[in-house]
Amino acid sequence: MGFLYSMKKIIIFTTVLLCTTCTNLLAQKQEALEKYQANRAKLNLTEEQELKVKAVDSVYLLSLEGLRKEGGSKLSKLRKFKDMTATKDKQMKAILDKEQYKTYTAQQKEMKEAVKNKRRQH
Repeated sequence: MGFLYSMKKIIIFTTVLLCTTCTNLLAQKQEALEKYQANRAKLNLTEEQELKVKAVDSVYLLSLEGLRKEGGSKLSKLRKFKDMTATKDKQMKAILDKEQYKTYTAQQKEMKEAVKNKRRQH
């Protein structure tokens, strides 16, 4: 009886832990999506630009996913990441006007700083 009671406690604790983790991950994804949408709204894109930007973002996100799954050293991944980001920035520069691109680069800088700060906290 004591063993079953202990197992029930472990199962309940594990279930609660998993639910909490899943909830946190969903909240993080939702927050990232909202930030992305807010940043895109600040660019005041035309319909044509919006379609082009979505295409660039889709390719970039698929590339990031591939990079995560890929083997190799951290240094080689960092180099590939920087190349992918540079390519995306060139594509965005071709799509956006000067003011929009200025806003875009400011957003990128802000996100980069946020990532650095987050790493410092951990």
